[in-house]
Amino acid sequence: MEHLLLKYGYLLLFLGVAVEGETFLLAGAYLAQRGYLHLLTVMGVAVAANTLADQAYYYAARAHGQAWLQKRYSSHPRYQRVLDAISRHGSWLLLASRYAFGFRIIIPAACGATGMPALRFALINILAGLLWAVPTALLGFYFGQAAERL
Repeated sequence: MEHLLLKYGYLLLFLGVAVEGETFLLAGAYLAQRGYLHLLTVMGVAVAANTLADQAYYYAARAHGQAWLQKRYSSHPRYQRVLDAISRHGSWLLLASRYAFGFRIIIPAACGATGMPALRFALINILAGLLWAVPTALLGFYFGQAAERL
């Protein structure tokens, strides 16, 4: 088992964080606490996986989402209010999206569908990834230490 973790641990962590997020990051941090992985590398892989996944949601929605939204919701009375809220508060929503369970995919996609500039999205996305991955990994690492003592 140790051999597999050392050989494929970071790849599995990357794939898991891109799809699930917290569970895999906490498990990776715990494995770092146990000495199987390195904590800084776990954090870096988590930031990369999470950021790239959100970039994919953003670009998919940017390419196809705006026309779909217009066709489906343009006659809905709240549609314009939602668009206005995203254009006014999209940056803050994107920063908070890592901690907003159930909205992790929707907010980056909405930013793409509503036309947030790509550079702005990318920079905020990287910052949001760092603000999510570092404390979450530290929580998993130090919780692992506390669990070892118990």
